[in-house]
Amino acid sequence: MVEYKFNRLCHKSENNYIFQFVKGNLLTGIYHSHDFYELICFLRGEGTQIVNDEKIVAKDKSVMLLIPGDKHCFVSQSDDIEIFSLSVKREEFELLASVYGASFEKHPTVFAFPRVSKLYEIYREHKSISEINHKLLLSTLLHAYVHLNDTLSPTGIPEALLSAAEEMKKPENLKNGIPAFVALSNYSQSHLARLVKKHFGMGLKQYINELRLLRAYDDFIWTNESAEAIAENLGFSSYSHFYRIFKERFSVSPSALKNGNANGKYE
Repeated sequence: MVEYKFNRLCHKSENNYIFQFVKGNLLTGIYHSHDFYELICFLRGEGTQIVNDEKIVAKDKSVMLLIPGDKHCFVSQSDDIEIFSLSVKREEFELLASVYGASFEKHPTVFAFPRVSKLYEIYREHKSISEINHKLLLSTLLHAYVHLNDTLSPTGIPEALLSAAEEMKKPENLKNGIPAFVALSNYSQSHLARLVKKHFGMGLKQYINELRLLRAYDDFIWTNESAEAIAENLGFSSYSHFYRIFKERFSVSPSALKNGNANGKYE
């Protein structure tokens, strides 16, 4: 791996993530590739990369996604460039991305994300930088990436399943759980379960809970709702159950994550 030069912050998780912040310094001009995913977020300035022999210009308030095998290097940058990047192991990235059912083989390299600076402020306000902060950052960027890019086209997944899966991200459907998913898809529950296992790699209940947990992440950032209210709104009959599976999934309690973001709601 070729790492950026940096002058402010670099944090390496023991397992799945590398976070780096760069301000003003020269970015790597070595044409290279790697076997992990990388999200490069432009807070200020402009940078031009060659990505798979194509010139790509990224400006402030935008995000660039590089997937395993992409060949890339910076060829120019403005003097005021300020970016942060999140490198993510393949398995970790694809686990979260599988919930959206999107194919990243032919993906838009750059997309506009006006709130990326606010996202960085929230990340920076945490008293400690740990893998849970990286998970939150990845989840938020993935959510924005998929929902702001109409050209992402899942392959091989029945249209009825895709449509139902998209509708299931709404709180009212998540609250109703499996019955809502069955009704939206017009499949029998057993057939729906087989399709979810085939295309998303998890059981029906696990898939819905994964959608719920990701929505909970979003709600912690975008709302001032209490953790208890979020759990109830997403269909968890027991807060203790929500607390347990949330902590198992993200290695932090819902209340600790919520309190850490209490002053970081998007405007």
